[in-house]
Amino acid sequence: MDDLQFILNGSTLNAVFPFYILIDNNLALTGFGKSISKMLPELQKDDFFTDNFTIVRPFIQKIKPENFTNLLNQLVVFTSKGFRVVTLRGQFEKYDGGYIFVGSTWFLSLEDVEKSCLKITDFAHHDPLMEILQVLKNQENTNIDLKALVVTIDKQKEELRLDKQELNRLSLVASANKNGVIFMHLNGIIFWCNDAYVEQTGFLKDEIIGKSLIEIGNNKLSNKDEVYKMVDAYAAGEFFDVEYLHLKKEGQPFLAKITGQPISDSDGLVSRYFAIIEDVTNQRENELLKEELRIRLAEQNERLNEYAQMVSHDLKSPLSSIHSLISWIKDDSDKEFSTKTRQYFELIEDKVEKMDNLIQGILTYSKVGSLIGVKETLNLNEIIQNCIKIIHIPENIVVTIQNTLPTLKADRFRMQQLFQNLISNAVTYCDKINGFVTISFVEETDNFIFAIKDNGTGIEVKYHHKYSKYLNQFLKMKNQLELDSLL
Repeated sequence: MDDLQFILNGSTLNAVFPFYILIDNNLALTGFGKSISKMLPELQKDDFFTDNFTIVRPFIQKIKPENFTNLLNQLVVFTSKGFRVVTLRGQFEKYDGGYIFVGSTWFLSLEDVEKSCLKITDFAHHDPLMEILQVLKNQENTNIDLKALVVTIDKQKEELRLDKQELNRLSLVASANKNGVIFMHLNGIIFWCNDAYVEQTGFLKDEIIGKSLIEIGNNKLSNKDEVYKMVDAYAAGEFFDVEYLHLKKEGQPFLAKITGQPISDSDGLVSRYFAIIEDVTNQRENELLKEELRIRLAEQNERLNEYAQMVSHDLKSPLSSIHSLISWIKDDSDKEFSTKTRQYFELIEDKVEKMDNLIQGILTYSKVGSLIGVKETLNLNEIIQNCIKIIHIPENIVVTIQNTLPTLKADRFRMQQLFQNLISNAVTYCDKINGFVTISFVEETDNFIFAIKDNGTGIEVKYHHKYSKYLNQFLKMKNQLELDSLL
């Protein structure tokens, strides 16, 4: 059967893939989605893809039109260049004489979505990212509320314990309680309740007073063991803490956490009981949701780890083969090679080793658990030298380390990625016959300030007004370096 071919117009692409990017065979941008425009307003048609984006995964040292097809049929991760950093994940496919990228951006919180000037409507309906972020946000808010509720209840219990001899004062405290509170005689009959209990159950006060807690709340769905536990503790004049489904007047029960406390008279004999009734329906549902989410994340993490192992094998095997082939060639023909040729082979072996290290770093960084980062003691002079070896430095450009860089504790992969991107940008946009890139630092009392200077084209004047938007990002990075230097 012939392959089915179809062309999507702009509105359809924006609806289904709002983060799409169209590229012609020369790697020039011919179109992109509305959500891309919001995040990267400086992006223009006819700009070259390689001038605006860096491929992070899979690692290809230099993207060209002739090797762009190597990105097809696999997961691709790339980031935008410049101050505004945007990460996109998806895949490239052949499309209408060129290429199309279909995928989505990646955020860790709803705050990151807002900072990127995006709304829920900027995502495709089938994109699960917003749902996941919303669940995490709701869970965070729920945890905050639950902690506040626990503090409130603990405070109320302490007040009731200290004032158990003064029923009038207890009643005053109970009236202001957001949870239901009832007072009972020794025979279990309720003689006082607060407004919160009336609101919880839907019964009027006249329908509550004169009845027992079991008469009002017990129903067919109640856990009988919990009910008997409460009755036995009440009969023995002891504290009780139970949970069961408490009936409402309209028939729909709620999950109630009931804490009962005996009140003793001046002779130490139990004279009355009071109980706090807390509606924990939402709390238990949130706990179940949290547990389900934890299980899902654990399963996803396991799949990611398995995938990372597979990718590690697939990526490292060709590098190992290349290294072996070079060794064979050197062994068979080493005497026929000139000194220059042997140097070239040594450079190739060094590049292969660097690629292997980069692959390992990318695989480590891609794991869910690596988001925290693994800090180790780093000599930044070695990091910079590794970056220089990896990046192609033209002969007309000189990279200089002005003073010996410090040793600090940080994430190796991220630090290498940071300096590699900065040096690469400086080299790429150098338009001078004799170019230079100078790296230096200044040590202050409790932090380091790094500087990378070059004589390239710099930022276009039309983008200068945006500098203030990125100042906070630089300050945040500075604060992180200060923290890392103290750890």
